[in-house]
Amino acid sequence: MNENDAYIFDVEEPRDWTLRGDPVWIGGWFLSKTGAVFSDIRAEIDGRIYPGIVGLPRPEIELRHRGWQGLPHPGFLLQVTPPAGAQALRLELLDAGHHWVEFWRTELTVNSGPAARARYRLGLLTDHIHRLLQARRSDPAADLGALAAQLVQEGAAMPADTLPNPPFFGALEKPELVGGTQYGKLRLEGWIIHREQRIVRLLGSTHPQVENALDYGGRERAEAGRLFPGHLYAGHSQYFGLLDIDETAPGPAVVRLFAELEDGTRHLVFNRRFYPRACNVWEQPLPVLSRRLFFECARALYSAARARAVRIGAPGEIGRALAAAWRLCQREAPAAIPLSAGEDPYLAWQCANALSPRLQAILEATAARLGEQGPSFTLLIDSRGCTAAQLFALAASLAAQIYPRWEARFVGSPAPA
Repeated sequence: MNENDAYIFDVEEPRDWTLRGDPVWIGGWFLSKTGAVFSDIRAEIDGRIYPGIVGLPRPEIELRHRGWQGLPHPGFLLQVTPPAGAQALRLELLDAGHHWVEFWRTELTVNSGPAARARYRLGLLTDHIHRLLQARRSDPAADLGALAAQLVQEGAAMPADTLPNPPFFGALEKPELVGGTQYGKLRLEGWIIHREQRIVRLLGSTHPQVENALDYGGRERAEAGRLFPGHLYAGHSQYFGLLDIDETAPGPAVVRLFAELEDGTRHLVFNRRFYPRACNVWEQPLPVLSRRLFFECARALYSAARARAVRIGAPGEIGRALAAAWRLCQREAPAAIPLSAGEDPYLAWQCANALSPRLQAILEATAARLGEQGPSFTLLIDSRGCTAAQLFALAASLAAQIYPRWEARFVGSPAPA
């Protein structure tokens, strides 16, 4: 057991960290002494991320060290598959500011095991290209590398998902791998039964400190009734609910489903990682349909994966995933960005090509680096026929130029007063 002024915890299993590369379960508990809130847990081995399960009930630990039972429950569980040659493992918790904080580490000896390269989930490719295209529309000069690296890391995470074990049977149908959220709510639905007891309550959660009761017991589920014809409740085993979710937290997020039985026991029946997409993020516009931009985004993902030694997949799998992503772009990307009725084309061009903050910073840094060694320019301005307002607008535009080594000379008749 480990303890300091801020927290107390114990990594209970395994006790021997000389491993053969097989899947290994890591279990234990963690309690904060200061009221600090931690919403997720993960293991990291040589850059490979293994999201785990946190918030499991441990009544004996809660009573012994806290004096009462309830949220947040302290139990955690992770499954890792250490690659051959791995030397260290660390456990991290996600704090309230969405920072991963290490709280424990140990040395490893892994004599054999899988290849050291993680594998990217190709089912996310369509969503990830969509995200990169949105970023390109938002900032045409943006460097896609940082976002691509974040998406590849998310897509290479290896979660410890759990399914119902007999005597529980059921399905978690929403959310899918990529799940939509709206106004801090996530839709949860599926069906669940226990072969021997009645389920009296279902609770869903995306955070160890928040649980939402689900509608269960009165919703018809005909196919479950046919699958378990002798079961008293299978025909009405559908569940539905809206879970609270922090839409700003890093992915992959987790959804947990707990079942309370008539004997008073409580069981975790589902734990699933998914990738939340808030409606205000998903609905951001795409750029004009372009094969060049599409493959630029695909190349950014590929380069990020290579830099992190992440396997993308076989060529045939990649081709099918890219084809699916391109079909989505064809459906959602505009063929052109039309002008509004009566809109001045030059003003529209200025709006579409306005400097992004990042590009402006690059240009300012380049101008400063050139200094007195940079070229100088002379602008010849014909002021004939200009109004005073037009000349004031011209002066403001010239004063706002990023590059300083220029001069303006007026030609023609004198400028009006």
